[in-house]
Amino acid sequence: MLSNVYAVLSFLGLVFVLIPLPWNLRSWNVGVCALIFNVALGCLVLFVNHIIWSGTVEDKAPAWCDISAKLLVGIRIGVPAACLCITRRLFSIIRGGHSYLTQPQRTRVMLVDLALSAGVPLLIMALHCIVQSHRFDIIEDVGCWPATFNSIAAYPLVLIWPLLLSFGSCIYYLMCTYIVFTRRASIPSVLDASSTVTTKQLYRLLALLAIMLLYLIPSNAYLLWLNARLQPFLSQSQANYDFPRVDMLPSAVWETNSSLNIFIQMNVWVYSGFAFLISALLALTPEAYECYRTFLNHLGCRQLSPPSKGSISRPRWLSW
Repeated sequence: MLSNVYAVLSFLGLVFVLIPLPWNLRSWNVGVCALIFNVALGCLVLFVNHIIWSGTVEDKAPAWCDISAKLLVGIRIGVPAACLCITRRLFSIIRGGHSYLTQPQRTRVMLVDLALSAGVPLLIMALHCIVQSHRFDIIEDVGCWPATFNSIAAYPLVLIWPLLLSFGSCIYYLMCTYIVFTRRASIPSVLDASSTVTTKQLYRLLALLAIMLLYLIPSNAYLLWLNARLQPFLSQSQANYDFPRVDMLPSAVWETNSSLNIFIQMNVWVYSGFAFLISALLALTPEAYECYRTFLNHLGCRQLSPPSKGSISRPRWLSW
């Protein structure tokens, strides 16, 4: 029953979190776009997995499993990496670092954001091949899952990065909030000079990041500790002994193991939760309101009243 609920929520989260994406793409909001993309991709992968492997562990789509299992590795890195990208940009903006940027400087800023939000997850996905114990796992009602053997090498190469990126985001976030509260009177003028974010957008992003980081840091620390408990330590030769195999985990096994149940549930519910959180906060902006209004009108829903004239700002070049 719960698996059906999270499948529905994953699909709805996928739909709603993608609606504001075109506007953010036009605005070149690299960090926000990366966050939306990773959360949407997580919802899509888990939704498709549940449809295929609901009530079964049969290896029905091995090629899809190879792809989706590797994507899940990247998504788990991509979400905190996108948060780090956003907090870095906000910190640079509110301390006055974006008042007078030339076009080459803006291009360099965007390339750094892309390297952080896309390059780091792709690198970790490649490094995961080194510590991949077998082809993949199939979990009943959940679907394909990446296989990572528990070794000393696995932690610096793959497992520790979600927590490190979350800590990095937290450091920038704390510096942002310190500047906002200590220089509250001058913040509007700083934001006006940067022309990249309004005061309302700043507070919405700070609220979004606060909630996400309050989940990401303790959950990633707990999952890291839980992973060490669930698997024995293996050497490289032991781990790669039977690489082509596919491990299958029936629901009767993982649902009755409390530690394993917590590990799986925390991983499958997080993306739909983030999707609704992001869509709710982004929907508070006039630009996103227009995206939702257009989408609902295309579905034949009752015409929504348009936002007040002049309330939608021009797309901005830099990321929030």
